Amino acid sequence: MPEKSGSKLYREIKAHERSKSIPVIIVTGVSEDMRKFLSSRHQIPPPDGYLSKPVNREEILGLIQKLTANR
Repeated sequence: MPEKSGSKLYREIKAHERSKSIPVIIVTGVSEDMRKFLSSRHQIPPPDGYLSKPVNREEILGLIQKLTANR
């Protein structure tokens, strides 16, 4: 993302009333450190899903289905 970091975009999404209930899946090439960092932030909730690159097609489709099943 050339204009801003994914972490910053995630914080912005979760900070706004209109978008804070949208499920967010973090997809990153960064290791477990990113998951730990985002999960340790008390100002924002942890992401609804987290996948490391390369993403497995069935894994991401299953996660999307799980997160949208009750919507």
